[in-house]
Amino acid sequence: MSESVPGPSILHKYFSPENRMAEVICGLIMVLTFTATTGAMFEGTTPHALLIAVVGCNLAWGIVDGVTYILGNLMTRGARSRLILEMKRKPNDPHTAELLASRIDTVLGNLLTPDQHEQLHAWILQGAANAEPGPTRLKKEDLYTALACFLIVFGATIPVVVPFLLFRNDAIALRVSNGLILVMLFAMGWRWAKFANLNRLRAGLSLLGLGVVLVLITIVLGG
Repeated sequence: MSESVPGPSILHKYFSPENRMAEVICGLIMVLTFTATTGAMFEGTTPHALLIAVVGCNLAWGIVDGVTYILGNLMTRGARSRLILEMKRKPNDPHTAELLASRIDTVLGNLLTPDQHEQLHAWILQGAANAEPGPTRLKKEDLYTALACFLIVFGATIPVVVPFLLFRNDAIALRVSNGLILVMLFAMGWRWAKFANLNRLRAGLSLLGLGVVLVLITIVLGG
């Protein structure tokens, strides 16, 4: 009897590596922005209260981001159905050809020769003629995606809330928490470099610096 091979997890099945890292980075920057402004806005706040605030902040953001991903999936599915209808009704229309060519270029870039591009274009039109675009409605995959998005964003807060449990002094807890966030940003850049074919040290330092800049911009703009 052959051994069963476990399938991919929800995170790996519905989120690409770059999407997962983008969500973690977003969650970390949200927390860093919150904690960076806390000292000035909430003087005398206890570590316990900060813990609840930080967790609540990313809990809310995880829900919002999950809903946003559902809406994005619906819009993408609707755009795909609309493109199929356009190719079925007006296969020779210049606008349809331009729209299809842009989709091919987005996915494959310069990998195709002009002849290959033209052949692929013809194959897609042929397939669209026999395809029936489905209705744009909510699917279980959308819920899985939203759940994965929530888990990633909310999960990013788990390491950075530990200092609020370990230290009674709110100033120390904030500094340690912010330090952990900066270390995690560097680690995410180091990890991201593998997928982006970049120098690991340079990518880590760049993401660390970018995170600090984004936080400063958010604070200046009143975020």
